[in-house]
Amino acid sequence: MPQEQKDRLQIMQREGCAPAGPDQDARLLDEVCRTLRERAQSTPINTNAGKGKNFWAHLLHEEDRSSGSPFLRLAMQPSVLAMACGYFGEAPYLAGIEVYLSHGTHNDRWQEAPLWHRDYDDQKMFKLFVYCTDVNDERDGEFTFVPKNVSDTVRGEFFPKRISDENMAKQIDM
Repeated sequence: MPQEQKDRLQIMQREGCAPAGPDQDARLLDEVCRTLRERAQSTPINTNAGKGKNFWAHLLHEEDRSSGSPFLRLAMQPSVLAMACGYFGEAPYLAGIEVYLSHGTHNDRWQEAPLWHRDYDDQKMFKLFVYCTDVNDERDGEFTFVPKNVSDTVRGEFFPKRISDENMAKQIDM
């Protein structure tokens, strides 16, 4: 593993998150983003206020679960696998691929996934987030990440649920 990738792996192990590096296949990323932009244009978006995760539209098609899928090829890049192996200390397995278009809504406030939460389906997981548009400010849907050491200090309730931004602000320096 090149030193630059080792440095990112150390950041991921310490912080719980790390940026992608120059070892990503730029042509493959372009293919993924081109495919997503085409699908986003033909996907109906419901911005009406409502319950649940009405800020996401699913963009994954059945054929995306095949070996020729750009999404599967992105996840299976040698550089991604090397980072996952280094993070887990063993060979990982791919449990799934999800592809969403995140969009605004007319809800009074955010609910569900945009709120701070832990992913409770496992104690240690590896996720790959890909932005196909620039994030210039909060209106563009930036990803907010709480470092591992800070996240470990957040007190939630006994039964896991989302924590409001107000409650998070009281517990950490946001």
